Amino acid sequence: MQTLHTLAELHGRCPRPCVAIGVFDGVHVGHQAVIRQAIADARDRHGTAVVLTFDPHPQRVLQPDKAPPLLTATAHKLRLIAALGADATVVLKFDPAFAAQPPEQFIEQLCRNTDRLQTICVGARFHFGHHRAGNIRLIEALAARYGYTARAIAPVKVGDHLVSSTAISLPGMVTLPAPSPRSRLATTLSAPPPSGSTSGKATSTSWRPCSAAPTPLSAPSRAATNSAGNSVSRRRT
Repeated sequence: MQTLHTLAELHGRCPRPCVAIGVFDGVHVGHQAVIRQAIADARDRHGTAVVLTFDPHPQRVLQPDKAPPLLTATAHKLRLIAALGADATVVLKFDPAFAAQPPEQFIEQLCRNTDRLQTICVGARFHFGHHRAGNIRLIEALAARYGYTARAIAPVKVGDHLVSSTAISLPGMVTLPAPSPRSRLATTLSAPPPSGSTSGKATSTSWRPCSAAPTPLSAPSRAATNSAGNSVSRRRT
């Protein structure tokens, strides 16, 4: 897997990119759903699967006094992303100047620095840009202008628990004895990518019909569901 540090490096190295964007701290099963969708799109469209993430964690810059402990150091996160099958990861420096960037400008720069951008995949609750003004609705609104497909990946649940980095890092989640249901849940949510796969649910917005079907995603040790309560199928290979 290539590791890049600027958007400009994408040009000429990652043709027809399908991009998953997020912080991805912990690379938990919800993150895996977003990343695997980009990988599936890239395979379907004969493109390049690219993960775009940030360092340091945005909350450490914006609210350092409230920033939770990291689940994974950047080097570890890159290894987990590589294990999922991404072709390249762009680790963008997150600083106050980057945080002040309007979200429309960020999308414009991404599009201008890529060779025929194919898809942008994000979690349905993802926010970005100045004052967190950017979201999936903005990404969808700009799709017609730049010619990509926008994909929103629904949140994933394990049992009754919504998967999130914050939930995993809550006090007690990873420090309780092994028999504890909460510690077993933390292990499940933050587990490295397994060899099996399950399917999350994606919605797409594009100026053209989307040919890529949702692809099976990594399976946790318990049944997972999306936020609508639908079961997420599991398949072992």
